[in-house]
Amino acid sequence: MDLTPTVVAALVDEAAEGGAIYNGDGLADDLVVQVHPVGAGVWTNVGQAADTLRAEGDIVAFITPEADQNAVLNGDGDSDDRVLQIWDDAATPNLVNVGQAVEEVVLGARASTVCGDLQLAAYRTNEAAQSSDAPPACSLNGDADCDDDVLQVYDTVTHTFLDTGQAVTPCRLEACDPSLPYRVSGNQVRFLTFEVDQGEDLDGSGAIGELVLQIYDACTGIVTPLGAVDPGEGDSDPTETSDDSTLAVSDAGRCATGVSCDPEVPGGCGNGELCASIDACTLGTCRLSGDACTQGSDCPSQCILRFPTTCRVDADCPAGTLCEPTRIVAVTGVADRDGDGVPDDQDNCPDIANSDQTNIDGDDVGDACDALSTSCDPTPRAGCKVPVQTGKSQFQVSDKTPDIKDKLKFKWIKGEATAFADFGDPATNDAYALCVYDAGVLAGTAGMPPAGTCDGKSCWKTKASKGYSYKDKPATPSGIQSAKLKAGSDGKASVQIKGKGTALPDFALPFDLPVRVQAQRQGSSECWEAACDLGGVIRNEQDQFKAKATGP
Repeated sequence: MDLTPTVVAALVDEAAEGGAIYNGDGLADDLVVQVHPVGAGVWTNVGQAADTLRAEGDIVAFITPEADQNAVLNGDGDSDDRVLQIWDDAATPNLVNVGQAVEEVVLGARASTVCGDLQLAAYRTNEAAQSSDAPPACSLNGDADCDDDVLQVYDTVTHTFLDTGQAVTPCRLEACDPSLPYRVSGNQVRFLTFEVDQGEDLDGSGAIGELVLQIYDACTGIVTPLGAVDPGEGDSDPTETSDDSTLAVSDAGRCATGVSCDPEVPGGCGNGELCASIDACTLGTCRLSGDACTQGSDCPSQCILRFPTTCRVDADCPAGTLCEPTRIVAVTGVADRDGDGVPDDQDNCPDIANSDQTNIDGDDVGDACDALSTSCDPTPRAGCKVPVQTGKSQFQVSDKTPDIKDKLKFKWIKGEATAFADFGDPATNDAYALCVYDAGVLAGTAGMPPAGTCDGKSCWKTKASKGYSYKDKPATPSGIQSAKLKAGSDGKASVQIKGKGTALPDFALPFDLPVRVQAQRQGSSECWEAACDLGGVIRNEQDQFKAKATGP
């Protein structure tokens, strides 16, 4: 028996029913399928013998042994097979003989997909059982023999038979569910294939012998090998899909610029845009253009706006773009840490809300996250603010044993005019990094993340319109204990940073000159630099460096 929210399906034992004959074969020794609507209604005798059934929604998939039904159901001339049949409790006619010999069946739930509503039944067909023809006519996977089990699929919504042409073996790993030898999810079937059965090197290893995980897409008709599976690693089911998202499908559109692009070539679209196909490859044809295709990338692509994510009419789109009609598939991951509506696996900055996904520098990291980084540019920045008086600013490092005695001090004073706005807002979203370069090469980094709590208090404090201060007594994450950023006119601005302890970078002393030290504001071009050449060096030894800035 199987139960769904709409139907109850059962295998009724004729003998237990007092010798009743429900399938018309003249013998009262079979199990026969009967169905009943959930709630009010009566039992319906399907009139077909079965030894297995699965129900999902209004659909009941069952396997009929031909000998029990006393009939040839798959057209091969013998009655030795078990054949798949479908009962749709909400359709007329209700009964469909799929006409395929099967070993077992996995019935998926009805789902909205990029090619419309589907409800797939996946099953394993033995070539010899399905056909009485001699090789190679009996082969279903094109390998010229009839010794294989082949994955086949039937869509119960459109009543379409789909042949994958791929050998299949049930998942028999310890972690696998015996009732789910392969998995159906939406328009996809995940299954395992022994390469020796298929006669192909599916995973590209150069040899034929692996057990390979594959995905069949019913919308495109394409089978994609994902990789080899080690049968000895039985701690997880490779066919299992993770239910970590929700899917909504709408006939709407995307705001398109009209600029053609190639998804494989970066930089073809502007800021806030992505290169994507607004079409879909469905059963060999681009749904909108009508062009022949084998995959989605064969259909025309153009630059579309990341935001808004959908439109219905041109008025929904910004000036200069048009709403191009297409079926929109909106996938919202359960994991959306910043709550901006963009799933983490698609978000270019998953920890800071940035629904517009702005990425001015094109590095695939959103501008909102660029400001979070405490990493230094690989080479010194150009155009930094510098001291207006020589010999006043200082930089010193002590690299002692043990590291708890390490110290760092950057004193940028008598500096070039700096406005309060130049500092951004480290109390909320602007990170800083102290970057040390010797002979033009990055020698070490110490960062100060934005916002945050340090030793139970806010790490950053705002000094009205004058600047900011940073205090982190434990010196995490990279050894900085304090910083003071002070705005002012020429000679009045200053940036001072101190660090101590094991988290400081281990500098390779002595430094190669010149040494350039920059306080870099992340996510912007702002920086404050002190350059130390030979004339300003006080000490440059294996455990200590100390120097004054030698020039503005």
